Amino acid sequence: MLQSRILAAGPTSGEIKDVRQQIGVACTNCYKPGQDFKRCERCKTSYYCSRECQKSHWPKHKTFCKEIEGSAMKSLLENVIANKILFNSLQALLAIEFDLPNNPQLIRKPLMVRLDYVVEPANLEDLHSLLKSKSKDASGSIMGMFQLTNMISPRSGGSSAPLTPMRQSMWETARREVDEGGGYNTPVGLVELANNDSPQTQTFPLFIMPNALDMVKKMEPALIPTDGPAIVAKRISVHSYMEHINATIRHDTENRWLLRKKMRDSDKKMIRDVAAKNWKSYAALYFNEKMKREFVYKQT
Repeated sequence: MLQSRILAAGPTSGEIKDVRQQIGVACTNCYKPGQDFKRCERCKTSYYCSRECQKSHWPKHKTFCKEIEGSAMKSLLENVIANKILFNSLQALLAIEFDLPNNPQLIRKPLMVRLDYVVEPANLEDLHSLLKSKSKDASGSIMGMFQLTNMISPRSGGSSAPLTPMRQSMWETARREVDEGGGYNTPVGLVELANNDSPQTQTFPLFIMPNALDMVKKMEPALIPTDGPAIVAKRISVHSYMEHINATIRHDTENRWLLRKKMRDSDKKMIRDVAAKNWKSYAALYFNEKMKREFVYKQT
């Protein structure tokens, strides 16, 4: 089966953990890259290279700093970045979004995208139970899994504002690194990962390698694994390729890729917002659109 072949070709849990140890961060205040930085112990999402930088950034940071399961979500995102299959898939998503094979003038430009994700129930029965429940009580343990819901860029209606100083510095550092390695014609993107309408997001650079560009250029269909032997083929697009990624993660029932975790109250609230048609929540809106277009929800 397709999903079995993909999972077999992917990394083991041990390999993902090894790569994750090498992932660095950037100081939230001065943008200096590094690894052994101090983390805000309250929100667990901001990092500082020194006590001075943390103090300097506090007036701004305190406006959105709050206690969340930041460390758990950070580990989840690092597992995505440390997975060679998923990392290559993210490259393909950016190549599709910007139609890079047909837009060579973008190769040396910063390619900024926002990628929204959720932790949704790994079991469809749990999803249906949450959608039908009118109770605000989110008690009860539900196993969730990482899923992509939406991608937006200046090309598809997103903000065309200049990069923030931190992101500009991050992109320039990545651009310089790939140039020094001989990749002058390798596009460099920036991916902002966002979850549940939270103002706290994670941004990382992404080199878009030739194999991703070749795949998009060939217009090969996105292959969607199903619960049975059948494979659904869809015309390549951001949404169809996102569905390919999501379906592969869904079929990793043994959690080989470390992308399953217990759902938080905020994850369950997002599902209830969908049931209540609370479209003021972009997370709920994007997830509702995901359910409308992805094949897995039509099988039940």
